[in-house]
Amino acid sequence: MNKDPFDFYLQFLGSPTSAEAGASSAPALDAEAELLDAYSQAVINVVGKVGPAVVNVRIKMKARGRTPAYQEAVGAASGVIITPDGYIVTNSHVVAGAHALK
Repeated sequence: MNKDPFDFYLQFLGSPTSAEAGASSAPALDAEAELLDAYSQAVINVVGKVGPAVVNVRIKMKARGRTPAYQEAVGAASGVIITPDGYIVTNSHVVAGAHALK
């Protein structure tokens, strides 16, 4: 018995294997495409609603370079506005040691 090496992956993904594929796989592919389209539309809708709450956070901090003197370092990250008055949440490592946020 000669097995297709990709059958394991197809089974893992819930897709028909090469032995199971045939004329009956066309409706299954249509159903999978329809489900994928519905999922894509759901993601698009969510991004459309929450996307405006995502913000860019710019950070300034003092850091040591190759000399003993401190230099100003800048960085960027993202955050999310969670309250109507503009309270932003981001990861703590983003702001740790920062002396200015914008």
